[in-house]
Amino acid sequence: MYSKEAHAAWKRERMKDPEIRARANALRRERHATDPVVRKKKIAAAADWAKKNPEKHRALRLKIEWKNRGVPNPTRPMPDKCEVCGDLPSNGRALHNDHNHLTGAFRGWLCVRCNHALGLLKDSPERCLALARYARAESLQ
Repeated sequence: MYSKEAHAAWKRERMKDPEIRARANALRRERHATDPVVRKKKIAAAADWAKKNPEKHRALRLKIEWKNRGVPNPTRPMPDKCEVCGDLPSNGRALHNDHNHLTGAFRGWLCVRCNHALGLLKDSPERCLALARYARAESLQ
C-alpha cells in the first residue's frame, strides 16, 4: 500500500507528461462546465482567495486585463509614485502601464494625469517640448 506522500509524488511525476496533463485539464474543464456544484465551489474558493490576497489578486487581474488588451508586460515592478511627476496615484488608483503604441514596448509607470497628458499630446516628444517651452515662457511673464 502507498502512503499519501508517495502517491502525491507519483501523481506529480505523471503530470509532467504533456499528454496526460492535457487530458486531465480537459476533464477538469468539462467537469467545471457541466457540474454546478463543482463550479460553485471553485468560484467561492477563488473569491475567498481574492479577499485574503488583495494585492496578488489585483496584480493578477491587471496582468490578465493587459494581456486581453495587448498591453506588454512591465519590465520592472510598479513603484509607489509616478515616474514623471513623482505624485502618488489619485483616488487609490494604480499607476498606468505606459507603452509605445507603435512598437508595443513598455516605457514606464505613470499616474492618470501624466498618462492622459501624454496621450493628448499623441505621444509626440516634439509636442511635449513645445508645450514645455510654452508653459515656461508664460510663467516667466
